[in-house]
Amino acid sequence: MSIRREIWNTFGIDRSKSSPYTASRGSRRTLAKLFAKLGYERGAEIGTCRGDYAARLCAANPRLQLMCVDPWEPYCESPSANHQESCYDTAVNQLAKHPGATIVRKTSFE
Repeated sequence: MSIRREIWNTFGIDRSKSSPYTASRGSRRTLAKLFAKLGYERGAEIGTCRGDYAARLCAANPRLQLMCVDPWEPYCESPSANHQESCYDTAVNQLAKHPGATIVRKTSFE
């Protein structure tokens, strides 16, 4: 089965309608499992924050090599430096149990 069909079937996407397509089922958890099923072993999460989804991706696929990119710095109207530092500490702790996760403390442009 093609990757496209696997995605359509997993998320119940009705291809008879015109785009944009809407999924009738599934979640971010479903997507993490689908990535593992498709054999994806390298990826990046841009905007890791506390590392919740990065940890889910790594747990669903222990072979995954995941770059977790976030500057953990205040920007625009985002939370304070203390809040960002707390998010960074949480991400480090959550991802420590996933050897394939690499934390990159930079902006996505760097």
